[in-house]
Amino acid sequence: MVIPEGAVKIFELSAADFLKGISYQRFAAIGGLFQILNDTDPFEVLGYLIPSLTPTRRGDATVLTTPLYSTEVNDAGTSYIYLHDASKLYQVNTLSGAVTDITASSGITTGSAKGAITWKGKYIYALNGSVVANTIGTNTNTTLLTGLNTNDHVFCIGPDGNLYVTDGNAVHILTSATGTTGNSLNAVVMETGMTIRDLLNDGQYLVLIADASGTATYGRYRCVVAFWDLAKASFDILWDYWETKFIGGEILDDDIIVFGQDNMYRCGRGYKLRKFFTFRGNSTITVRPNGPQSIIKVGGSIYWGGASSSRIYAYGTQIEGGKRIFYQPYSVGAGNISCLGFNGSSVFAACDQPALYQMNAGATRGNCDAYTTIIQLKRAYKMAFAKAVFRDRMSANQSIALQVIESDGAATISLSDTKAYANVGALKRTTFYPYGNRTTEDFESFYVELTLGKLALERFELWAVPLGLTGTQQ
Repeated sequence: MVIPEGAVKIFELSAADFLKGISYQRFAAIGGLFQILNDTDPFEVLGYLIPSLTPTRRGDATVLTTPLYSTEVNDAGTSYIYLHDASKLYQVNTLSGAVTDITASSGITTGSAKGAITWKGKYIYALNGSVVANTIGTNTNTTLLTGLNTNDHVFCIGPDGNLYVTDGNAVHILTSATGTTGNSLNAVVMETGMTIRDLLNDGQYLVLIADASGTATYGRYRCVVAFWDLAKASFDILWDYWETKFIGGEILDDDIIVFGQDNMYRCGRGYKLRKFFTFRGNSTITVRPNGPQSIIKVGGSIYWGGASSSRIYAYGTQIEGGKRIFYQPYSVGAGNISCLGFNGSSVFAACDQPALYQMNAGATRGNCDAYTTIIQLKRAYKMAFAKAVFRDRMSANQSIALQVIESDGAATISLSDTKAYANVGALKRTTFYPYGNRTTEDFESFYVELTLGKLALERFELWAVPLGLTGTQQ
């Protein structure tokens, strides 16, 4: 390849750039480099942009209702995921992927499903008015606590090893998984009007995430994160913020990460709630979790899915001491995410199709999109060419597509161009030229749209010729 006279490299993507993640905003690289970074996990193969493995659908002839809760279960050394909704209980073998409807064989009470967890070797689930323990692998179901209200109930094992469950503005305690003795209502109660959305164990405190919004979907309401020492009737630490509502949270290192309807927050024992990301305005991510059941921790990252999207988003890092970023590692085949599960190696996502998908279980990679935020230059340029270098030579069914667009999105600097193995062969690198009916030649700002089909990108370069003040080549 001959470099055109005067051409210089004005932009490059490589190595560490692929670890910069999704920007907070579409128009500027704030907290990340990309406005869109779909279906790729930057921590899977460090230093490359590579599409994630396509999700594997499980139990397509068995999962006939939308699962609401996902719980990891161990039965005689075999790892399972239990998926629970109002009428069904599904058992997913995490090794083989086999899905079995165990509603009848487990003897569970149907008609309502309000939360679930495993504790002391039992599968614990909440109904409208009670908490019940199923002896895993049998049809034995034992009532542990009654008198609950008709709410969603979130379970959490506390720092003391006891089980706690939310119920409106109250938290109840269970010390026994074999009967009602020692289990009691109202271990701690928040002020009237509060609803506890999630419970977390930070190793010392039980952390309550709550708000006063009730069932409202808009407005401004008092939202709190409270730290309870499991003994007093009050809270040692309480941070508040005004938001539409809180949804749930997770713990990353010493930070409590909280999802709100409008924003994401972080806080800790020593510092109050601070907003660090918004789902509104020009945000690159607008999908909020649909509840604690769709928020999971995977290594050093928090994954979440929303009721309005088939995509799974993530925030965090899988590198010890690395910078936390936003990324979007997976999508389900169709439908909106209802709950997520994790068994230590694979992420499971249920959706309202209804269907269940397992991530990282297949052998075929899909497609990924990487659109940069707007790149601003100090002068005008005319595009000369773009170059893409791959990790391996292209092979069957692999492709790369490129388009370079001016910052306002109205003018094309380079028309969309696809290089596929079927047309170009086993290339290790390829070049794109700005031919065709482009709507502009000179530009001072731009963004790049890349789509990879089953292909790992090692480096991308954009070369251009600088123009003088009059728009002529220098």
